Amino acid sequence: MPKQTTFRITPNHKVELLNENEDQGYLLKRNDYCIRQVNSIKQCIKVNTFLRHRYAACGYYIPNTMIRPYHMPHQITFEASCKQEIIGTLTLTLDSDEGLLADELYKNEIDTIRSKNRKLCEISKLAFKTNTNSKKIMAELFHSAYIYAHTLHAATDAVIEVNPRHAVFYKQLLGFQEIGSQRICPRVNAPALLLHLEHHEITNRIATKENLLIPRKKTIYKYFLSQFEEKKLRNKIHCMFGSEQSIAKQSRNYY
Repeated sequence: MPKQTTFRITPNHKVELLNENEDQGYLLKRNDYCIRQVNSIKQCIKVNTFLRHRYAACGYYIPNTMIRPYHMPHQITFEASCKQEIIGTLTLTLDSDEGLLADELYKNEIDTIRSKNRKLCEISKLAFKTNTNSKKIMAELFHSAYIYAHTLHAATDAVIEVNPRHAVFYKQLLGFQEIGSQRICPRVNAPALLLHLEHHEITNRIATKENLLIPRKKTIYKYFLSQFEEKKLRNKIHCMFGSEQSIAKQSRNYY
């Protein structure tokens, strides 16, 4: 097979070739951090350690559902790192026969969405190191997960379990809506709310650039990738995780 060519996208939108030693599975490379898929035992151990520290710092019990050090076809974890130090993580789980974490508390609500022939994904293990530009990193992690779920797997809806005191953040800045009453999550022994967001709403917010039209509106979509960067990331995700033919086939099944 011919050697695959990969690229670096610089802040001024210049595209540079990456040699084999430079490209280590990164989806995005910035001046001060990088975003990539967690796909090795070493990375899993580092991410799990990071998550345990962040959960403990928030006063939560340590969950038993840490990311696993082997390939799971329905789950992918993204990490943001600076000089080999993890500064943020996000795990995306695609709905399957194994279900979602949120099914433990909100199966009736989630089954209602499933009954409409929708394809769900779940955001979990969203954590950031303190004293970082977490909104920008969160936006780029979220945008990467959105591209992976929506483009590659035709996901139509996203759900996330959050502590009620964080719900306003997700509602105002990302557009999530509450669809379940407050309950106690046994995994972390803390209250939880189920939030829901349709992917077409994400697409619309990205396309309209609502933050530019209403500068004072609270949103993190202003930190999302530019159209140029999104196109390059889509191409890279296609190369890393799937083919155009499989994506087109999945899209026809759901739209």
